[in-house]
Amino acid sequence: MIDFNQVFKDKSIQAACEFLDDFCESCHRSSGSALLDYGSSFYQALPTVLTTIFGSPTTRGWVQHEVRPQQAAAIRRTLRPEGPFMKAMIRLSGYPQYGYDMMTDRLPEDVRKALAAGALQFLPRLYTNCTYLDNRSNATSTTDMRVAATRQSTIFPRPFAGEYKVKFNMIQFYFFYVVHVATWPPLPVPTVANATIATSTTTTAATTATTAPASLGRPVQSNPTARTVAPGSITAAPSTVIRTLSIKHSAYNDIIEEYLRYFIPSVAGSRLNDLHADVGPFFADACIELWLRTPWIQTGQALSSEHMHFITCFVRYIAQGDLRRTQRYAGADPVARDYRLIYESVKDELYMLISRLALNWRKQDDYLQVMTLWSIWAQPWYMGHVANLNVEPKSVARPLADGWAPVILENLLYYIPLVEIFLQRIAQFDFTSAPAPAPLVGMRPLNTQPMTSTTEGQLAILHRLVHVFRAEGLMDFLAMLEAGLVRVRGEYLGAPPLAIPEPEGESLDARLGRYFSSQKSNMDEVWSRLKKTYDQLVQLGGGSWNPPHLYITGATEAQRADACVKTLQAVFQGSLKSQASKTATWGQPDIRTRGIVSNVVKGHTEDLKKATELFARVFSLPMPTHAPPATAKPKTSLLSSFQKSNKDTKPNLRDQFMAGLHNGGYLTPEEKERIKKGQMLFSYSNIPTLGPRKDEVVHSYELAWMVRWIVPFDRWRNRHYQRWVPDMLRKRMWDELSVRYLARPVNLIYAIGFVVLLICICLR
Repeated sequence: MIDFNQVFKDKSIQAACEFLDDFCESCHRSSGSALLDYGSSFYQALPTVLTTIFGSPTTRGWVQHEVRPQQAAAIRRTLRPEGPFMKAMIRLSGYPQYGYDMMTDRLPEDVRKALAAGALQFLPRLYTNCTYLDNRSNATSTTDMRVAATRQSTIFPRPFAGEYKVKFNMIQFYFFYVVHVATWPPLPVPTVANATIATSTTTTAATTATTAPASLGRPVQSNPTARTVAPGSITAAPSTVIRTLSIKHSAYNDIIEEYLRYFIPSVAGSRLNDLHADVGPFFADACIELWLRTPWIQTGQALSSEHMHFITCFVRYIAQGDLRRTQRYAGADPVARDYRLIYESVKDELYMLISRLALNWRKQDDYLQVMTLWSIWAQPWYMGHVANLNVEPKSVARPLADGWAPVILENLLYYIPLVEIFLQRIAQFDFTSAPAPAPLVGMRPLNTQPMTSTTEGQLAILHRLVHVFRAEGLMDFLAMLEAGLVRVRGEYLGAPPLAIPEPEGESLDARLGRYFSSQKSNMDEVWSRLKKTYDQLVQLGGGSWNPPHLYITGATEAQRADACVKTLQAVFQGSLKSQASKTATWGQPDIRTRGIVSNVVKGHTEDLKKATELFARVFSLPMPTHAPPATAKPKTSLLSSFQKSNKDTKPNLRDQFMAGLHNGGYLTPEEKERIKKGQMLFSYSNIPTLGPRKDEVVHSYELAWMVRWIVPFDRWRNRHYQRWVPDMLRKRMWDELSVRYLARPVNLIYAIGFVVLLICICLR
């Protein structure tokens, strides 16, 4: 019996991978008693091998550490689909003694209930062919039989002889473990002196693997088997700096992508190797079960970025196969049949997953991950690619002209309930947040946590939604399908449908016939799918469904979806708030961030205006008619402009009880009467300066010697200015010319610096 713990302790990553390849090659080529010896050793060591390579919920493996390119290549070479490691597991999977009993208490709750009740027909497809009846060795007492007879006996027949359990063979256990790695919450970076690295591979004593934290609501546990062991962390020399790596950027990502291409080849239009005919479907079912069906989050939570990355990677790969092939399904073509089966499974489970995430995801900018996942399936004409929102597309997509109408019809749930949920979330955005100011050099901020929701992130979420519906003719086609659902609803309820005007007197069947063949059989299929979609909407709505009018433009303003109108109002109000806060940025006390915030607010205002116009145009909504608040005219002095806007918008007690503050310092008749009655006060400091005192007085912020030079110069220049410049021209220019601003030291320094800079440029 080979001690794999000692092997991984003594060897480097490359040497350990070479040893594993040689061992598996010998196991694959052996037969008879030698095969049993190799098989027993490999069966006992597989949990240790997996935990060393992929880690566990509490420890890091090779793929969670930053390793050298040669080491990452060795890991990929060992785990490749056609390598000896995979061949040995597939061969040993045919022996029933090499199986792993999964711990029932670590399976999802619905799976546990189905196993306990003996209702195997309700198990997910992943576990269908992996269950067995565990006969009890001890006799069942009378009390136990009474309990068993009363526990769900009226619902499912439950045997008294034992319990149903899940048992995976070696290759099934390997795929289940590998796929489940992406669902583990990321571990915090350790800060101990004896850091963990992946370049020096030594292991400690094996310990039983612990379960994953229940941060995802109801997660499938990482290694639910009574036999799986997890080696400890890989130790290194003292004071070594640990270098961890996200599995999104490690060899694990390359391995998953290679497995998707190899074990789900129907997406690319090819068939599986006969050796892997039974392996590929299990891998696809494991991805659907662990990445799509099982994830669950509570309100205000979120999946980890690694989990969302591999969910998106899987969905993107399925969409790359051209979903139009699923509508041209031919029963005699096994490749088309396989692709159709996986498409149907992904379509249903993905919708339920996005619904859960869209409703419960926390209110942060990473909600964009949910929108991106939805857009991949809602824009199948992009073949799994995610459109870049920062680049204006050179051409508009034409999905209906390219034959995507049947796919859109079959996935109508992605365009009605989900879009309504997204609009309700976006309608709650305020579009007024700005990034936190950066600290000065050498200063450490008290709060280093970034803002959870910013205007940039909210705009990105909005544009991701709108971009889907910018395709040519898509909104009109969805309006027809929504009108068809309204008609189906009227037929089911026995009530007349809502009056929806039809353009040019053309019937709905005739308009739908443009996108589908006008033959009666094809149109019957269209209405059959609409009725099926309506039944699903009724089930999702708890027994009833009311048309939201997301796309029907012929509806009245009161009938349009409330979420659409509120979203448009939210974006429009955000643009008004951003525009009104332009001048308010000069009132910020921190002079370091005043200019930064001003530029950010200015950019947000333009982006929000464009977003408002785009959303109104795409959803055929009228632009809001509310006028923006009046703002004061800008002055030469920014300080005086800010003070004037404050006086106009926020009158204070001083304006109400002090006279002479307006009208150039002169008292108005109303102010004179109120002064006589004692209702207002008058200060001599409000008397405006007149005559020579107006020009010759030296203010506290001016240089006295500069004032003595500037005043005579201004008088001499204005005398000639008024003599030689016509009155009509002076009315359009300035009444007087002055360089009094140079009396301020700061302006004088700027002027001298500008002159020096100009001289230097001319002399070069």
